[in-house]
Amino acid sequence: AMAARRNFLQVRRADAVYVVGWRLQRGKDQFTGQSEIPPHETPLLDVGGGTGWACQWYADRFADGGEDPSDCKLYFFDDAGPPWARKDPATEGKWSRWNATIKTWEPLGRDPPRPTGLYAGIGATRLSTRAEQAIRGLYREATVREKRVDHLHRMREERKVSGKETTLEAAERVRNGLGCNHCCIICILGGTEFHSADSEALVSALARKLAATGSAVKFVTGGMAGVQE
Repeated sequence: AMAARRNFLQVRRADAVYVVGWRLQRGKDQFTGQSEIPPHETPLLDVGGGTGWACQWYADRFADGGEDPSDCKLYFFDDAGPPWARKDPATEGKWSRWNATIKTWEPLGRDPPRPTGLYAGIGATRLSTRAEQAIRGLYREATVREKRVDHLHRMREERKVSGKETTLEAAERVRNGLGCNHCCIICILGGTEFHSADSEALVSALARKLAATGSAVKFVTGGMAGVQE
């Protein structure tokens, strides 16, 4: 009872859940992963052991009438675990994300987003070397290229949900239009008039400094007079 309570409370309010564990073979019970049961009784969310119960409780928050399924952030590293665990080449040794709409694991092909805010980290009591590396990888500072790739993945996911151009896509369109794949883009905003000499002098001084940055920086304005000029 205490373990079940712990598993429930770990995920009850978590914005995201990161899991390292193993998958059940179809026709095996969720408690041990070894006892025979009717195949249809093996849950679709097939994480073994007590970790599986925590995963299910988190996923249940996004069932019909619950939270938005697109907000389900259940990330799973399939460590394959004991000899009786399911060995699926699509997920083994990789990170996947649970799709709460169609109820299946979707391999990410990359590390999940770095944990931030209110999140839960749960899983097996024994880890392989690759699982330890996967966990360490979550907290490693991303390189510029990795951040860029993650940005593009998030943009595609946002488009799937909205069906319209997203803010990320709009920013990407502006970046491509400027021919600026790796440079810094600075957006200049402000009033159309200066209300004091000090303000105008400050903006002029900043403009001179920014102009000295060269081609490594691009500037975007709304085309208005005043500060943006």
